[in-house]
Amino acid sequence: MPFTGSHNTPSDPSCGSPSTSAQPLVFTRLVLAFGYPLVNGLTHHLTAWAARNAPKLLSLGASLARPALSFGKGAVSLVVTLGTIAVLALLLLLEGPKMRQAVLGLMEPQRAARYARIGREVNQSVTGYTAGNLLTSVIAGVVVLVALAVLGVPFPLLWALWVALVDFLPMVGGALAGIPTVLFALSHSLTVGIVTAAVFIAYQQVETTCSTR
Repeated sequence: MPFTGSHNTPSDPSCGSPSTSAQPLVFTRLVLAFGYPLVNGLTHHLTAWAARNAPKLLSLGASLARPALSFGKGAVSLVVTLGTIAVLALLLLLEGPKMRQAVLGLMEPQRAARYARIGREVNQSVTGYTAGNLLTSVIAGVVVLVALAVLGVPFPLLWALWVALVDFLPMVGGALAGIPTVLFALSHSLTVGIVTAAVFIAYQQVETTCSTR
Protein backbone atom coordinates (compact mmCIF):
# COMPACT_ATOMS: atom_id res chain seq x y z
CA MET A 1 0.00 0.00 0.00
CA PRO A 2 1.56 3.31 -1.03
CA PHE A 3 2.55 5.72 1.65
CA THR A 4 0.19 8.69 1.45
CA GLY A 5 1.32 10.60 4.55
CA SER A 6 2.30 14.24 4.43
CA HIS A 7 5.96 15.00 3.80
CA ASN A 8 8.01 18.18 4.30
CA THR A 9 9.22 19.97 1.22
CA PRO A 10 12.47 22.00 1.47
CA SER A 11 11.93 25.73 1.59
CA ASP A 12 13.29 27.93 -1.15
CA PRO A 13 16.20 30.01 0.29
CA SER A 14 15.48 32.80 -2.17
CA CYS A 15 12.14 33.48 -0.55
CA GLY A 16 12.72 35.17 2.81
CA SER A 17 10.33 34.90 5.67
CA PRO A 18 7.93 37.79 6.24
CA SER A 19 9.60 38.69 9.53
CA THR A 20 13.05 38.96 7.94
CA SER A 21 11.92 41.09 5.01
CA ALA A 22 10.00 43.42 7.30
CA GLN A 23 12.96 44.23 9.61
CA PRO A 24 14.42 47.10 7.49
CA LEU A 25 10.97 48.65 7.16
CA VAL A 26 10.38 48.46 10.92
CA PHE A 27 13.79 50.03 11.62
CA THR A 28 13.07 52.87 9.17
CA ARG A 29 9.73 53.54 10.84
CA LEU A 30 11.39 53.61 14.29
CA VAL A 31 13.99 56.09 13.06
CA LEU A 32 11.33 58.32 11.58
CA ALA A 33 9.15 58.01 14.67
CA PHE A 34 11.79 58.74 17.31
CA GLY A 35 14.66 60.41 15.44
CA TYR A 36 12.84 63.49 14.22
CA PRO A 37 11.34 64.43 17.62
CA LEU A 38 14.74 63.86 19.26
CA VAL A 39 16.59 66.07 16.80
CA ASN A 40 13.83 68.67 16.88
CA GLY A 41 13.86 68.78 20.68
CA LEU A 42 17.65 69.02 20.84
CA THR A 43 17.65 71.85 18.32
CA HIS A 44 14.94 73.64 20.28
CA HIS A 45 16.88 73.34 23.55
CA LEU A 46 20.12 74.55 21.94
CA THR A 47 18.34 77.52 20.38
CA ALA A 48 16.70 78.42 23.69
CA TRP A 49 20.03 78.09 25.55
CA ALA A 50 21.77 80.31 23.02
CA ALA A 51 18.98 82.90 23.31
CA ARG A 52 19.18 82.89 27.12
CA ASN A 53 22.97 83.14 27.20
CA ALA A 54 23.40 85.53 24.26
CA PRO A 55 24.62 88.45 26.47
CA LYS A 56 27.16 86.18 28.22
CA LEU A 57 28.40 84.85 24.89
CA LEU A 58 28.76 88.37 23.51
CA SER A 59 30.61 89.48 26.65
CA LEU A 60 32.91 86.46 26.43
CA GLY A 61 33.63 87.15 22.77
CA ALA A 62 34.39 90.79 23.52
CA SER A 63 36.68 89.89 26.43
CA LEU A 64 38.57 87.45 24.21
CA ALA A 65 38.77 89.91 21.34
CA ARG A 66 40.29 92.73 23.41
CA PRO A 67 43.56 90.91 24.31
CA ALA A 68 43.91 89.66 20.74
CA LEU A 69 43.36 93.18 19.41
CA SER A 70 45.85 94.63 21.90
CA PHE A 71 48.41 92.00 20.97
CA GLY A 72 47.89 92.73 17.28
CA LYS A 73 48.29 96.48 17.84
CA GLY A 74 51.45 95.88 19.87
CA ALA A 75 52.91 93.61 17.20
CA VAL A 76 52.15 96.14 14.44
CA SER A 77 53.61 98.96 16.52
CA LEU A 78 56.76 96.94 17.18
CA VAL A 79 57.18 96.14 13.49
CA VAL A 80 56.68 99.79 12.53
CA THR A 81 59.16 100.95 15.18
CA LEU A 82 61.81 98.44 14.09
CA GLY A 83 61.25 99.37 10.46
CA THR A 84 61.63 103.08 11.26
CA ILE A 85 64.85 102.45 13.18
CA ALA A 86 66.22 100.34 10.34
CA VAL A 87 65.41 103.05 7.76
CA LEU A 88 66.97 105.79 9.90
CA ALA A 89 70.08 103.70 10.52
CA LEU A 90 70.43 103.03 6.79
CA LEU A 91 70.02 106.72 5.96
CA LEU A 92 72.63 107.67 8.56
CA LEU A 93 75.05 105.14 7.16
CA LEU A 94 74.55 106.41 3.63
CA GLU A 95 74.30 110.14 4.29
CA GLY A 96 76.37 110.40 7.46
CA PRO A 97 79.71 111.17 5.79
CA LYS A 98 78.11 113.87 3.61
CA MET A 99 76.42 115.46 6.63
CA ARG A 100 79.70 115.35 8.56
CA GLN A 101 81.60 117.03 5.76
CA ALA A 102 78.89 119.67 5.38
CA VAL A 103 78.95 120.52 9.11
CA LEU A 104 82.76 120.62 9.24
CA GLY A 105 82.82 122.82 6.14
CA LEU A 106 80.92 125.50 8.03
CA MET A 107 83.64 125.70 10.71
CA GLU A 108 87.09 127.21 10.77
CA PRO A 109 89.87 124.83 9.63
CA GLN A 110 91.47 124.45 13.08
CA ARG A 111 88.13 123.87 14.80
CA ALA A 112 87.02 121.49 12.03
CA ALA A 113 90.22 119.45 12.42
CA ARG A 114 89.71 119.29 16.19
CA TYR A 115 86.09 118.12 15.93
CA ALA A 116 87.04 115.62 13.23
CA ARG A 117 89.68 114.14 15.54
CA ILE A 118 87.18 113.96 18.42
CA GLY A 119 84.62 112.30 16.14
CA ARG A 120 87.13 109.64 15.07
CA GLU A 121 88.01 108.89 18.69
CA VAL A 122 84.34 108.64 19.69
CA ASN A 123 83.66 106.41 16.70
CA GLN A 124 86.52 104.10 17.62
CA SER A 125 85.38 103.92 21.25
CA VAL A 126 81.77 103.15 20.37
CA THR A 127 82.79 100.58 17.77
CA GLY A 128 85.17 98.86 20.19
CA TYR A 129 82.58 98.81 22.99
CA THR A 130 79.89 97.40 20.69
CA ALA A 131 82.18 94.75 19.26
CA GLY A 132 83.40 93.71 22.72
CA ASN A 133 79.87 93.57 24.12
CA LEU A 134 78.73 91.53 21.14
CA LEU A 135 81.65 89.12 21.60
CA THR A 136 80.93 88.62 25.32
CA SER A 137 77.23 88.06 24.58
CA VAL A 138 78.05 85.37 22.02
CA ILE A 139 80.48 83.71 24.45
CA ALA A 140 77.82 83.80 27.19
CA GLY A 141 75.31 82.14 24.87
CA VAL A 142 77.79 79.42 23.93
CA VAL A 143 78.67 78.77 27.60
CA VAL A 144 74.99 78.49 28.54
CA LEU A 145 74.29 76.24 25.55
CA VAL A 146 77.07 73.82 26.51
CA ALA A 147 76.17 73.86 30.22
CA LEU A 148 72.45 73.25 29.70
CA ALA A 149 73.07 70.58 27.07
CA VAL A 150 75.45 68.71 29.40
CA LEU A 151 73.04 69.02 32.34
CA GLY A 152 70.11 67.79 30.25
CA VAL A 153 67.96 70.91 30.59
CA PRO A 154 65.23 71.13 27.90
CA PHE A 155 65.49 73.74 25.14
CA PRO A 156 69.19 74.61 25.62
CA LEU A 157 69.45 76.40 22.27
CA LEU A 158 66.46 78.62 23.06
CA TRP A 159 67.87 79.62 26.44
CA ALA A 160 71.31 80.21 24.92
CA LEU A 161 69.76 82.55 22.36
CA TRP A 162 67.91 84.36 25.15
CA VAL A 163 71.13 84.81 27.14
CA ALA A 164 73.06 86.01 24.09
CA LEU A 165 70.43 88.64 23.23
CA VAL A 166 69.71 89.92 26.74
CA ASP A 167 73.35 89.91 27.87
CA PHE A 168 73.98 92.56 25.21
CA LEU A 169 72.14 95.07 27.42
CA PRO A 170 74.51 97.03 29.65
CA MET A 171 74.39 96.84 33.46
CA VAL A 172 71.23 94.71 33.82
CA GLY A 173 71.80 92.28 30.95
CA GLY A 174 73.51 89.63 33.07
CA ALA A 175 70.74 89.54 35.68
CA LEU A 176 67.96 89.50 33.10
CA ALA A 177 69.70 86.69 31.26
CA GLY A 178 70.63 84.58 34.28
CA ILE A 179 67.60 84.71 36.59
CA PRO A 180 64.98 83.18 34.22
CA THR A 181 67.46 80.56 33.02
CA VAL A 182 68.37 79.50 36.56
CA LEU A 183 64.70 79.35 37.60
CA PHE A 184 63.90 77.14 34.62
CA ALA A 185 66.83 74.89 35.50
CA LEU A 186 65.57 74.70 39.11
CA SER A 187 62.18 73.53 37.84
CA HIS A 188 64.02 70.69 36.13
CA SER A 189 66.13 69.70 39.16
CA LEU A 190 67.54 71.35 42.27
CA THR A 191 71.06 70.16 41.50
CA VAL A 192 70.83 71.32 37.91
CA GLY A 193 69.62 74.75 39.06
CA ILE A 194 72.51 75.12 41.51
CA VAL A 195 75.06 74.10 38.87
CA THR A 196 73.52 76.51 36.34
CA ALA A 197 73.69 79.37 38.86
CA ALA A 198 77.33 78.48 39.59
CA VAL A 199 78.11 78.57 35.86
CA PHE A 200 76.50 82.00 35.52
CA ILE A 201 78.33 83.41 38.54
CA ALA A 202 81.66 82.02 37.37
CA TYR A 203 81.19 83.41 33.87
CA GLN A 204 80.19 86.84 35.19
CA GLN A 205 83.30 86.93 37.37
CA VAL A 206 85.54 85.98 34.45
CA GLU A 207 83.86 88.53 32.17
CA THR A 208 84.19 91.28 34.77
CA THR A 209 87.84 90.45 35.38
CA CYS A 210 88.68 90.43 31.67
CA SER A 211 86.78 93.66 30.94
CA THR A 212 88.53 95.61 33.72
CA ARG A 213 92.00 94.80 32.44
